[in-house]
Amino acid sequence: MRSPRTWQKVLGPLAVLAFVAVACGGAAAPTATARPAATQAPAATPAAQPTATRVAPPTPIPVQQTAAPTATPVPAAVRKPEGQIIIGGAFSMKENDAQKIPGGNDYHMVQNVFEGLLTRSSQGAQLIPALATKWQANANSTEWTFTIRKDATWHDGKPVTAQDVVFSFDRMVSDEVIKSGSFIGPPIKADYASSEVVDASTVKVKMKQASPVFISNLDAYFYVVPKHLIEADAKAWAAKPIGHGPFTFVSRVLDVETVLDAYERHYARVPSVKRVILREIADPQTSLAALRAGQIDMTGIPLTAIETVRKDPNIKMIRVPTTIVYWVQFTPWMKPFDDVRVRQAVNYAINKDRLVDGIMQGQAFVTPTASSPVVEGFDTNLKPYPYNPAKAKELLAAAGFPNGFDAGKFQVSSVQIDNQGLDVTQAIIKDLGAVGIKADIQVMEWGAWVSAYVGRGLGPMAIANTASSNYNGEATLRRHFRTGGSISYYPGKCKDATCSAPGDVGKAGYNIFDDIIDRVQSITDLNEREKALRAAYQKIYDEAAVGFLLGTSTTFGLGARVAEWQGVDGAFVYRNLDTVKLKK
Repeated sequence: MRSPRTWQKVLGPLAVLAFVAVACGGAAAPTATARPAATQAPAATPAAQPTATRVAPPTPIPVQQTAAPTATPVPAAVRKPEGQIIIGGAFSMKENDAQKIPGGNDYHMVQNVFEGLLTRSSQGAQLIPALATKWQANANSTEWTFTIRKDATWHDGKPVTAQDVVFSFDRMVSDEVIKSGSFIGPPIKADYASSEVVDASTVKVKMKQASPVFISNLDAYFYVVPKHLIEADAKAWAAKPIGHGPFTFVSRVLDVETVLDAYERHYARVPSVKRVILREIADPQTSLAALRAGQIDMTGIPLTAIETVRKDPNIKMIRVPTTIVYWVQFTPWMKPFDDVRVRQAVNYAINKDRLVDGIMQGQAFVTPTASSPVVEGFDTNLKPYPYNPAKAKELLAAAGFPNGFDAGKFQVSSVQIDNQGLDVTQAIIKDLGAVGIKADIQVMEWGAWVSAYVGRGLGPMAIANTASSNYNGEATLRRHFRTGGSISYYPGKCKDATCSAPGDVGKAGYNIFDDIIDRVQSITDLNEREKALRAAYQKIYDEAAVGFLLGTSTTFGLGARVAEWQGVDGAFVYRNLDTVKLKK
């Protein structure tokens, strides 16, 4: 589980990589399923595909299975909000303007006080209605039409209108928002051309180009803001923001606490709890101690405390899969990692189940490809490379290394993988050594690791990762595996027979993933797009583009007073606080 402080250290910088790089992504954790016949590898990929039975990831803490909140109107009289809860964590929230948030922890407030046109089901990848009750694209996805609900109101009682939606789109792509450091503005600006009010409940949005992924951004990357208040006094509104979500903003004392109250006139999501206090507690162990003492009601549980907390009858733990996936990054222009057999050998050599069960204490899951099961395009039929040292040795011998080889540096930042990065890497080094691949661990400070990662300076092997706030499977492919991708270690053509620099790589004269990734972008039909995404991830798998490792989960602790809370798969923040219920 990723404690609040670790999220601040790890996901914050990672969010910069994920969101800025893209211009700036559900299901439960993978379960054992039968796989169809393996896709035939291309001629340049002679190694056999994995055949072992897939092992289901352990789930010692149940993954939430509750249904998503619906958009069905609920009269306020049905349930009157009562009581309060205190949530502890290293939130460090500073930005109140929902469109200017720099990412990370500001979501804790924004996603409870504001809404977008759409929201996510508890399974993450599924989009469900929020301010928009219906949405439809034209034939080539260059135009989207939204039906705006008529029963939504701002916290000052005024109705949310189609004019608010158009105003919000235009403001979102304005210089004011883009230059503020907003990470959610650029993804919208990349596709958005204009919008117009068709009638009182209809908005039409035009794209710069065909964009089937635009709709995915209308949850985490787009919030509707009040035109009448911002035009009247933008500074006053930002000081005490008025939104239209299930909670109202009451107050904030920087580095102390943020207070939210239930909005009893919400069209669908009237909270059960009257007040929520997000209290700043920098140290996760201090926060956990406060939970045990009954001083707070919810917090993140550090991975190192899982076993101890499991024995506490007063704390209920909820495990929520994230979109974060870790892998062994290869530098494929460096020999021998230009040979697919060597890359596949690494995948067979690593005992991933031991990493999950031992070091991660079951709070992770083995991933068969470079994507989380929460993200679109994930194929549940794809099996992880099994642990098979004999197969690894066979592949190395076929590649010309019967006695193995010295790979040189293997880089990691110790804060990676829930602060278990070093332990995970040491276990990997041991497994690789058992098949003849020698490597020396280089532990890097987090900032140095980030700089090396985005500068393509890691390698020949390193621990790397990705994440996706908008559950966009194409973004991961394009960012990490396509020529020109912001963190792609597969960057293009070879200038000659050997490649010794990250400028160009690929014996076939081009990046072998470009065509199949580009095909995803060209498809506007969402069902066909899903098939194309799966085919692309199959190609990544067949070519062993990276050493597939594991995906992580966040573990939240609920105190003795809390009966229920429904998070959202893929979200590390406290979304859906309106679903919190106190014990009677």
